[in-house]
Amino acid sequence: MEEIFNIRKRQERRLTEQLLLYWNSVRGERKFPPISDIHPADLGDIWQDCFVVEIKGSSDNPEFSHTYYGSRIKDMYGGDLTDDVVERIQSKTLDLYKQVIETKQVNINEGEFTNLQDEETKYRQILLPLGPDEENIDHILGGMRYRQFDAESKDPLYSQYDKAADTPPPAVEEEPEVEEEPQEAEAEQEPEKPQEDTGF
Repeated sequence: MEEIFNIRKRQERRLTEQLLLYWNSVRGERKFPPISDIHPADLGDIWQDCFVVEIKGSSDNPEFSHTYYGSRIKDMYGGDLTDDVVERIQSKTLDLYKQVIETKQVNINEGEFTNLQDEETKYRQILLPLGPDEENIDHILGGMRYRQFDAESKDPLYSQYDKAADTPPPAVEEEPEVEEEPQEAEAEQEPEKPQEDTGF
């Protein structure tokens, strides 16, 4: 099953699709897998786009605590993270977590907020329930990809990673073809000169 995931992971572009594929591969026939079945090494580099939420208390009054933030999640928020900071910046965060508990289903959503550096951030995230049995959810595995814009100018602000991962390469204009003048039949073709190594 893990081998199938690794093959298909390379074919999927969206983070949400990659995480959903992994979650399905580890849960098997169960409603959702336990946190102990989630191994960061299996996810490779996309683990830096993930976060983990621990759930305590009753289902009627749950308490949420973020136990892990990937490095790119920290970059997205633009500063040191605490539960209070995340909840203040993203006002609907707790409601989304509660939806996962109530429905026991995967939640994929989009939104935007202004981070600690006054950068407008548009994101797409997935929330995946984790639990020890069919009825109880004690963790949520989340993943996010984002784009950021200057709050005043609305100009896009990309990190090198985001630009490489989430945006298509710019179109390259093809040079117009130039018809070569016909050479005389008797003229011999000169051998091609080897190109110098430019280091690219």
